[in-house]
Amino acid sequence: MSTAIIQIQDLTLQLGQSTILQQVNLSIFKHEVLALIGPNGAGKSSLLQVMSGYLIANTGRIIFKQKNICGLKPYQIKKLAWARGFQSSSLFTNLSVKEHLIAGYIANSANPYSCFQRVLQQHDLQQHIYPLLQEFDLLEQQDAYPHQLSYAHQRALDLAILCVGKAKVLLLDEPTAGLSQSETHAWIHHFNHLRKNKTVLLVEHDMDLVFAVADRIAVLDQGQIIAIGSATEIQANDKVQQAYLGQLIQPKSHLAGAE
Repeated sequence: MSTAIIQIQDLTLQLGQSTILQQVNLSIFKHEVLALIGPNGAGKSSLLQVMSGYLIANTGRIIFKQKNICGLKPYQIKKLAWARGFQSSSLFTNLSVKEHLIAGYIANSANPYSCFQRVLQQHDLQQHIYPLLQEFDLLEQQDAYPHQLSYAHQRALDLAILCVGKAKVLLLDEPTAGLSQSETHAWIHHFNHLRKNKTVLLVEHDMDLVFAVADRIAVLDQGQIIAIGSATEIQANDKVQQAYLGQLIQPKSHLAGAE
């Protein structure tokens, strides 16, 4: 595997009297999907909050392109071509699917306030918008508004908006929460597409999806990384079994290993 493009070093986060993250060390490699799993309250979402600038760590570093970016504001993190996906959808009620993607493209352009007319040209739509509509199965819903979409299509639109911004690093917090097994299955294709030109840190509770898409899996328990490895290595790890009270044994469905 190539050199890590993100290195989290000795990261500690305290909120009040509680230690949320303890000396977390983690390397993330280019174009991999690294899944971060762990019991409820392990600190997974808090780690994403630190990495995206919404929380400030007490100690430690996050090295990206040979610079420590720990402590940067969210807008500064965004300028690094990083994007954060949240557990819940936050779409605009008065924008259609296509308009969401156009707005995302404008917001991430070099001159966001001078390209309103240019971005609506057919060339821009063909090059930047329509491929995403096709990739995320939203072409038929392009003129629909969020309330007219299924929840699965809303979550797909959330991911498409992150991608239209040309982010190279995606921090995704349970993007398939609330989806059915068949709806989650479609995300295997999404992740296989994403790893072609993006690096993904995925926080996820669905073990079927994790085993199907992750190149490596890191396990966080009580604020500490207790294991990192392949799906097979994680399943056989005694510490992981103890953290999950023996419940993490095998993926439950056909998702694992699916194309």
